[in-house]
This record gives sequence, structure tokens and C-alpha cells, in this order.
Amino acid sequence: MPHITLEYTDNIGKKGPFTALFTKLHDILVKEASVNIANCKSRAIKLSDYYIAQGDPKSAFVHLDLLLLAPKKEELVNSIGDHFLAIAQDFFLDTQAAPSMQISVAINQISKTSYFKSG
Repeated sequence: MPHITLEYTDNIGKKGPFTALFTKLHDILVKEASVNIANCKSRAIKLSDYYIAQGDPKSAFVHLDLLLLAPKKEELVNSIGDHFLAIAQDFFLDTQAAPSMQISVAINQISKTSYFKSG
């Protein structure tokens, strides 16, 4: 923990690699939330089956989902969310779908009693 999942529509023209993006996101978690970098796990999922608004093929989205162990203070969650959004906006700025692309971030906290891992 934490886990970062990046979902993006296949029409944005950005195919990775996402290493630079994930490095910046991990750095924020280490700096802001004092997480152990060895516990940061990230993945990117390209979506080819999606429907946005009225189905305009130029519409696109990028969504970052962050899963953290609770409890984190609201101010910390807001700061991380702001940083993640700014980093994602910068990373995807030069994509072909930028004018009609939405970028969002969701931060979810789970209890330590409901998270299990080995190693």
C-alpha cells in the first residue's frame, strides 16, 4: 500500500511509458504521506471499450485512483489530490485529445483490518 491505478482511453495518443509519471506520483506519496517507497505499486490500464457523454469519439479521459491505508487527515488527502491532478495534467498536456479530455483523481482510504498482503 499505496496502490495507484491509471485508466486512460485509447484515443488520447499517449501510449507510455508511464515510468516518469509514476515516479513523480510516488515521490509525492513519500514526501507528503511519509510512505515507504518500497510499498508503492502503480499500473496503467488502457481502455478501448468506453462511452463518454453523447458518444463523441473525440472525448477522452484519464483517471487516477489512489488507494491508501486510513486514516489520513483531510488536509493531507487534499494536498495529495491537488499534486496528483497537477502532475497528470502536465503529463498528458501534449496528447492529441487534450482539448476534449477530462482528468480526474480519486483517493480512497481503507482500514488496515481490511487489507491483507504477504511479504
